[in-house]
Amino acid sequence: MQTGTEKLGALRVFLLSNNKIAAWNEVERLGGLTALEELLLVGNPLYNEFKDKGETQQYRIEVCFCCFSPQH
Repeated sequence: MQTGTEKLGALRVFLLSNNKIAAWNEVERLGGLTALEELLLVGNPLYNEFKDKGETQQYRIEVCFCCFSPQH
């Protein structure tokens, strides 16, 4: 299944701050970026939801599971 990230295989750092990302399925699309080492989503509704509750550590865990788990 194509996700629109096929040509970004060597991407190591992806700065996606303030891009109105509000759903995990948008983040999951980045799972095919096997070289990705850093992902910044600060300022997006998805991040702000965790930040407002003081749960930024849980947010980081969710991003790692979503993007960097072996199932992708």
